[in-house]
Amino acid sequence: MKLNKINATDKTGAEILEGLSENFTFDNLCESITRYCDDNNKKR
Repeated sequence: MKLNKINATDKTGAEILEGLSENFTFDNLCESITRYCDDNNKKR
């Protein structure tokens, strides 16, 4: 499962972490978190 296929706006942080494969990279994780934060900021 690739991180970029996770729709962060539809999941909680716990669900995102549960969906990660065992060999995820921190770069991908940071990218996902950044996207999640950007999306939240746009909603304000």
